[in-house]
Amino acid sequence: WGALAKSMDLPQAFEGCPFNRNCKRDAHTVDTLRASPASKFYLVHGDGIIGSSGSPPSFRTQSSNTFLSRSTLTPSKRLIHFTTLDLEKIGIATETSEKTYLLGSAALTTDYPAYHFVIDISHMDANTTLTNLKSNIPGTEFELLGGRTVLTTLHPLELAIAGYAISLASWHQQSAFLGSTGEATDVIDAGGKRQTANNPAGRVYPNPRPAVIMVSLVTFLYFVCSIILFYFSVLLF
Repeated sequence: WGALAKSMDLPQAFEGCPFNRNCKRDAHTVDTLRASPASKFYLVHGDGIIGSSGSPPSFRTQSSNTFLSRSTLTPSKRLIHFTTLDLEKIGIATETSEKTYLLGSAALTTDYPAYHFVIDISHMDANTTLTNLKSNIPGTEFELLGGRTVLTTLHPLELAIAGYAISLASWHQQSAFLGSTGEATDVIDAGGKRQTANNPAGRVYPNPRPAVIMVSLVTFLYFVCSIILFYFSVLLF
């Protein structure tokens, strides 16, 4: 995938997410942001995310002031973010939803001047949710975009956002209980961590990407093999 992305002049999938993840995450700030009409929310269901048909808007980075574009692959889908008012129409209260996690602020781009969240709606029926969205927010053909779909149909910047949102929601699903003791874990830092109620040491963090681990392991093995080969070459010659 890395070679393919390089040959197509594209960022690798799920990289290049424009959100600043080091934003304020204290309870008061997050509660205020979750209720703010300016905040944006993405809806994740299982390994899919709510989007629609149609090309995405142009994205302009603040640093270079240039448009990001796919030169050889035209996006056919677009990612959809919702406001608190949108979600109220389908019965989702952003300020009280337990499965709302902060993705970050958008200070790095001018097209996303707000705080962005992901809401895991896996407990809701997907078809019913899509029907409610179409009924209450007319003019958009909403659909659930699965993992394979987002890889081939989204703009690179939206692909990075979708990958981050889906992976974060998936990690929270898998980390509801502490692996070593089976204790239930609670969300802290607006979704940046999870921790058991009675054991402050029982804290878990989102897993690092397997690709990063693999690259590190290969680099280490290459280094070790190089030392071994050098050692034997000295002994033989």
